[in-house]
Amino acid sequence: MRTKTDIITEVLVRNNRTTTDAFITDTSLNNWYKNAHNWAAALHKWPFTEGKNSTTYTTSITDDMGNVTVPYPEGFKADSIRILTIGGKRLEKRNFASFLRFIEDNPNDTSRIFSDYARQIYVNVRADVSGTLSAFGQYMPIVDVTDETGVSIFSDYDEEGNEAIVEKMTSYLKRREHIIE
Repeated sequence: MRTKTDIITEVLVRNNRTTTDAFITDTSLNNWYKNAHNWAAALHKWPFTEGKNSTTYTTSITDDMGNVTVPYPEGFKADSIRILTIGGKRLEKRNFASFLRFIEDNPNDTSRIFSDYARQIYVNVRADVSGTLSAFGQYMPIVDVTDETGVSIFSDYDEEGNEAIVEKMTSYLKRREHIIE
């Protein structure tokens, strides 16, 4: 099992079903595949969903409290950034409450710290950093259900993950049939 078609075929064969069954349509199979793939990809912090996003750092975007905010990289999972560098300098991540408390208690401190909240990255406005912002975290793979030969996120790394997709799709099928395992 490597491609989307292979995985869908496996689900149908294991469950002794065909797409001529009235309640199993190509659309529902595609939706099940996409949902199962997203579920399996998000289940763990898989090494092959690690990503890097780089952009120019600017202090021109601030919130109502004066904190520098940067939009979360597109496609990254919320609260997944573990490493942030600006101009080659690494910033220390703090949880959001600690970040705000630090900024309030140390109004002139130039510590290189950051946090994330509500899909925004917050950087200490007084940190002496400039240049390219690079964020390292987990991204959510995009699933193109129109590509019949497209491979899953697991196909090139850990193909046993495709087994999880098959099992999850089977659970959707069983739920649809009102069969509780």
